[in-house]
Amino acid sequence: MPTRFITLFTARSGSTLLMDMLHRHPWVTALSEELGASKQLTPEQQREWLERFYRRPSGLRLASGFKAKLWYLADHDHLRETVHRHGVRVIHLSRRNTLRAAVSAIRSHERHEASGAWNARQRDDPLPPSTIDLAEVDRELGIAETTRAELAAFVASLRTPTLEIAYEDLLADRRAVLRALARFLRAPLFAPIAGRTRFTKNTPADLSNAVANLDELQTHIAGTAYEPMLNEP
Repeated sequence: MPTRFITLFTARSGSTLLMDMLHRHPWVTALSEELGASKQLTPEQQREWLERFYRRPSGLRLASGFKAKLWYLADHDHLRETVHRHGVRVIHLSRRNTLRAAVSAIRSHERHEASGAWNARQRDDPLPPSTIDLAEVDRELGIAETTRAELAAFVASLRTPTLEIAYEDLLADRRAVLRALARFLRAPLFAPIAGRTRFTKNTPADLSNAVANLDELQTHIAGTAYEPMLNEP
């Protein structure tokens, strides 16, 4: 019996990177946001897709899953029932550094406007530094904090085997995260593909290479819980 899974994640937490690495495993099916906003599925169509996906034959695959943002899923009760009915395991992917998540969200919109893509690939030129709107930073911080709390509460309510992964840990030691995933998904041989991906960070670690008005941002968050996050991953 293959391991069925779903990756539930908050925005700008490395879901594209993680799923791309899983997709490269020859015995794992790892789909993208099949229930995302771009698919424009009705609640009934989402429910039908979920049932088809978890019921279909897996062939030689040892694990099969996809990723989703909670706020794009129309029927949370149905998802909860589906998880229990099919024994779906949950990968809960989040990001501790909400400040950098907020900046990354703003930069992702800039990349999308420039190229039509939300994420940076290895071959893409880096975006030049840009002046970011501090009010927009506050708005994105609010979204990041709210969605992280809502997702954590929902995942806890599922009461199913769950693997917690933080974006910061994925950056620090991909191989360790992939070893944990191998155990969790019961799909061996992750080590040979560890680190292989088409994608790279959209926002550089050194924010001075991304935010032209970094001094203004530092002043804006001075004395808040976000201040130390400037120098953290």
